[in-house]
Amino acid sequence: MKSKISFCKKALIQNNIKMYGVISLLWGIYLFLRYPLLFLQVKEWISAVFTLNDEIFIFLVPAALGVVFYHFLKTDNGIAFYLSLPMTKTQIYFSQFVSGLILYLVPLVFNILLSLVIGVLRFREEKQLFTVILSWGIAMILLALANYSISIAMGMITGSVIWHILFVIIFYVLPVYFAGAVDYFGEHLLYGFAGNSSLARFFRKLNLIDKIFSLNRDEIIAVDFLLFIGIYAAVAFILAFLLYRYKKMENNRDWIGFGFLKIIFIFGFTLCAVILMTVVLTGIVGVRLHDDVFTFYIGAALGAVLGYIVAAMIAWKTIYLKKAWWGTFLALALTLAVIGLIDADLFGYERRIPAPEEVESVSITVHSSWADTEAAIDRLIGSQSYDRKYRNTYKFTESANIAVVEKIHHYVLENRGSGSKDTNPLYFRFSYFLKNGEIVRREYSIAGSAVKKDWQELSKSEEALKQAYPVLKEKTLTDLVGIRVSTEASRAEDSFSGAKMQELLAVIRQEIMAAAKSPEKVNIHGQRAEQVQVLEQIPIRFVFVREYKPKLDYKKFPAAEPESTAETSPEEDLVFYGSVPRLRRWLADNSPKYREMTDIQSLVESVEIYRLPGTEVRDQCYWGGDWEKYRQEKIAILTDPAEIMIYLKSAGICLDYPSEEKTMILLRVNLKDGVSYLRAMTEADYAAARDFL
Repeated sequence: MKSKISFCKKALIQNNIKMYGVISLLWGIYLFLRYPLLFLQVKEWISAVFTLNDEIFIFLVPAALGVVFYHFLKTDNGIAFYLSLPMTKTQIYFSQFVSGLILYLVPLVFNILLSLVIGVLRFREEKQLFTVILSWGIAMILLALANYSISIAMGMITGSVIWHILFVIIFYVLPVYFAGAVDYFGEHLLYGFAGNSSLARFFRKLNLIDKIFSLNRDEIIAVDFLLFIGIYAAVAFILAFLLYRYKKMENNRDWIGFGFLKIIFIFGFTLCAVILMTVVLTGIVGVRLHDDVFTFYIGAALGAVLGYIVAAMIAWKTIYLKKAWWGTFLALALTLAVIGLIDADLFGYERRIPAPEEVESVSITVHSSWADTEAAIDRLIGSQSYDRKYRNTYKFTESANIAVVEKIHHYVLENRGSGSKDTNPLYFRFSYFLKNGEIVRREYSIAGSAVKKDWQELSKSEEALKQAYPVLKEKTLTDLVGIRVSTEASRAEDSFSGAKMQELLAVIRQEIMAAAKSPEKVNIHGQRAEQVQVLEQIPIRFVFVREYKPKLDYKKFPAAEPESTAETSPEEDLVFYGSVPRLRRWLADNSPKYREMTDIQSLVESVEIYRLPGTEVRDQCYWGGDWEKYRQEKIAILTDPAEIMIYLKSAGICLDYPSEEKTMILLRVNLKDGVSYLRAMTEADYAAARDFL
């Protein structure tokens, strides 16, 4: 049975297509050049072809169509003409809506189908190709509906084309603006504010632009993203229709056509002005975190006054404001009151430390670039893939460790601001996970010397050690298939598996716990930023090889097939720089290659000596680089084994970031197997070695 109710008028849709078909034609040509034609030109499949890397057109084309098809609501003649047509107000709306969708979607769907045909025929071996293009097409269709509806909704608010365009831009930018404002005000007004607060995260979740720009370009568009865009599109569509349905045509020329929206606009515009003026003024003055809060009050006051006046002029479309003084005064009073409440910490944000009985676990992250704040174990055991002494994150559940964390936190609050004056601060981030599901986060700069002892005790607790060294945890080693042993840079290595691997694991655990509880003293030469830990033993490197277990991601599009992955094993490593007598004794008894790997006099072919600025030494030791540019700085080449051993006895690794002003000695040790590794020396040690010879 045919419905008697028609939401669209075919004649109006056909007329719209004839009038604005050129937009659809240009859009289709662009899509053809960007996708199907590219498929015809490339010789092999590029995985990132069908990703949303033309973000500007995703927003621009639907926004332009929204402006074009509802422009008639912004002129008296346009309204008179359309309302005189033999159709209802609802039919006019849906006819215009469908016209825009047809002009946008027909070229899009055509190019999607064409790309599918060309892609599948040319790249049959790519099993994911069909799903990639299909998920891209669905995302583009949903984004078209969402952005088109948003543009229409913004157009219903105002009777000006210029303000229509501005409101569309504001809609997309506002979540980013507010999220940044929350973090900026929190960091400057609240001591310990950790950033990325729940309020800021809420605004970021509403940010459609960020969702699109943050897509992984090498993966199929995830189902949860498509679901988010689908909900966004449905809400935007309903909002646009409701605004059209209840729009009074006699207000079509107003810049803001709804009375209640004028109040919201004035409030929002004033708030944005307060944020902008505060950020600008504090930026000009150069206000640091938690300093000179008075500048915040001045900036906020100026923003409140100017923002309210300008917003009222726009909302009422006049420069003559009657009795505007009371609104200005109210905006000023509310602004200063809110900032005052935040600054005074009326809600107890700064003072809050959860009670121990409320805490289920606590995560603590510490960042430091100074050697004297690290635990002694960090100088004895390191990793070439991860250096825990510079950025550490630990999660504690034991009550004793939670108590130490809260002790540090209490000290911070009692000595507020001590880290800002210290030349060697620690940067702490506390995250309390409460039993009721709440998360409390705080972040501070702390005087390193004040909490050094507590932090070192905490970092060598059994809980922390098991997180820093997974080899200590039995459960994490179920997929371990082997251990490779070598010196720090030598190509020669030995491997262990089965029972021998388990024996070696037990010895490694003993050495780690011994280094944590009673670490041996290390020989450190040099001053502050030129400190070198002299290595009296050849470092031993252990690589833990795990069984490869591919993981399937079920959040991908359902039709996707898992990509083939090379059979590689994930690896972790540990390097022991100390004497570790148990380990070396075990290796001497069980590894035929151990003596070969550690006999320096027979392994080293030559040593090149360079005098370089401290920062260059550090960069070479940690990151490597082009050695050709240092030819002028080479001061010696050693080939005599006896001379080489004299220099190596005083050489070691940098403990700190050396300063640019002072020079250090860098030794490039060249082994006979073609491998090179680096050692550093202080100028004093180099002079002593040279005088000895």
